[in-house]
Amino acid sequence: MSIAADFERYAAQMRERNLRLLLTPVLLSVPLALALHWLIGRVYVDFIVDLSGDTAVGHGAGGLEIPITYIATVVATAACALYCANRAGPSRMMVVIQLVAVVIPLQALVAAQFELARPEFAVIVALAFVGSLGFAGLMPDLILPPASSRARQVMLLVGVLLSAYVYGALIVRGGLGRFSFDLTAVYSVREEFLEGYAPLIGYLVPWQGYVLNPALMLIGFQRRSLILVASGVALQVLLFGMTGFRAFLLIPVLLAGILLIGRRRNLAAGAIAAVIGVIGIALLLYAWLAEPLIPVLLVDRVIMVPAEVHYWYYDFFGVHGEPLLQLSQSLLGAFASAHYTTPIAEVIGWKYLGSAASANVGLFADAFANFGFAGCAVYALLFALVLKVVDAAGRNTDPRVAAALLGMPSFQLVNSSLLTTLLTHGLALAVVVLWVIPPAPGAFAGAKARA
Repeated sequence: MSIAADFERYAAQMRERNLRLLLTPVLLSVPLALALHWLIGRVYVDFIVDLSGDTAVGHGAGGLEIPITYIATVVATAACALYCANRAGPSRMMVVIQLVAVVIPLQALVAAQFELARPEFAVIVALAFVGSLGFAGLMPDLILPPASSRARQVMLLVGVLLSAYVYGALIVRGGLGRFSFDLTAVYSVREEFLEGYAPLIGYLVPWQGYVLNPALMLIGFQRRSLILVASGVALQVLLFGMTGFRAFLLIPVLLAGILLIGRRRNLAAGAIAAVIGVIGIALLLYAWLAEPLIPVLLVDRVIMVPAEVHYWYYDFFGVHGEPLLQLSQSLLGAFASAHYTTPIAEVIGWKYLGSAASANVGLFADAFANFGFAGCAVYALLFALVLKVVDAAGRNTDPRVAAALLGMPSFQLVNSSLLTTLLTHGLALAVVVLWVIPPAPGAFAGAKARA
């Protein structure tokens, strides 16, 4: 009897411990998410509208609209926190980025009374996000065979050849002549780069800046090689100077931040706290230096603009009822009826910006643009499949390195469709690189996340 009682007591203690392990990430993440939700709304109304000249405020949110968006934030954050607490793979970084850069800002703009914000769309995106996590939890894990030494050698050769082509083509096409560190001149540098680039360079430059250079830095970190890290940073700075894409310059900072929190069990709470910290730093620097470019770049461009563009798409297709794309502007376009002769990003740009700027949009708004609310459910399933593939590829890689490598391609999913992110922005290449990166000597592989 005493043995049975001891066993029952031990089982009860284990259940209590497991419950605490599950509840702790939620209890840490949800209050931070609510604070971020409120902060984004206040910053948008009090700072960004004036700094950016945006006048699109005035949609009167009333009744249950605002409370419902806060509830959606709670549900999405709790689901994300539980997902991150129960997994160690790099897919955790992908879902956290979707939470802090898409789901919560969409809810916050409803409370901020952004003119085009609609609570029904914000809530559907939150539910689709939660559905993705649910689908991923129900699917069996994928198992990939470990990469062979031959596969690693082939990938190394491919990386060297691609890098040689990218930098050689940029230099031959006048890259050194337009080289600039002036952040106010990036658009002119970018325009010169885009005027006459070499074949395939439009694909290969993002691959270089988002995957290959970061992989070199991360392998250097893993091997404790200052030379490799410095080489990756130098190549990244050179790429920024010749193309004018600011994201390339920020990637080393992003990698460092993800390396600090990428293995933590409470990743969702850490990421939300980091975003709150970035907003706070941007506002302090603005108050100190009176330089509006700082909050515009760090807050408006990264957080507000993607959410606004999501609402442009919903307003265009959902509110005004324009014909859905139905994959007519994808690789499957030959099998669909085309309603638009111009890329939809340019159509949206002309309508809501009054210019030829391409208003690209992320995963769930692209889903709605193609198939409406039903598309959000279908794309949630596709996103879940991507999460499973990513975790399979990173099973034998240090979780910090894996999360950092997936960081920038995952950010691109905020502003680009799933297929575009996979191909153009290097997510598929990042998965392959993740698969072939050998574990560091003495490092554990596939370990569980730690607090």
